[in-house]
Amino acid sequence: MTNEKWDVSTRMFVLILIFLVGVLGFWTMRGMEILNNMGGNYPREVSVEAQGKGYVIPDVAVVNLGVTTDGKTSEETVAENTKKINQIMKVIKDLGVEDKDIKTVGYYLNPKYDWTEKGGSVQNGYELSQTLEVKIRNFDKVGDLISKATTAGANTMGGVNFTADDTEKAKAEARKEALAKVQEKANRKI
Repeated sequence: MTNEKWDVSTRMFVLILIFLVGVLGFWTMRGMEILNNMGGNYPREVSVEAQGKGYVIPDVAVVNLGVTTDGKTSEETVAENTKKINQIMKVIKDLGVEDKDIKTVGYYLNPKYDWTEKGGSVQNGYELSQTLEVKIRNFDKVGDLISKATTAGANTMGGVNFTADDTEKAKAEARKEALAKVQEKANRKI
């Protein structure tokens, strides 16, 4: 019986010793790797960065405008909003804006609620908000469009942004300039 006890404890000792030698070997190798990297034994690499610029002149004005309508029922609200949006669309098209340059970017129909002491939150009709994004290619018509659209019923305005329809040429110019600068930096003598 004492012999068996000795065998079990010897086996445990050997297993623990093997584990400790493995952990010690792992950390020794890891430490050597860290020391080697600290000594500057990195692969020979050179990184070169450059920046290029491309310029574009805006050729499109983007106007966001729309109508917010209130009504007692959803049907009444939708009908009234549709009538106003159609009037605005007619004005926009009469100014020479093509269908491809007009798109709906927002259409939200929500119930409206009032708060009363007696009843708490009570539904009190509907609100419909519809927003159009209009691209105007003739800058002389921007002010006219805003003026006529508000007269026709537009009661929300998101502002005017000037942009370019095609920016790929400017991006290609910027890439070409950046590549030339990278080439120049890479060819310099160190």
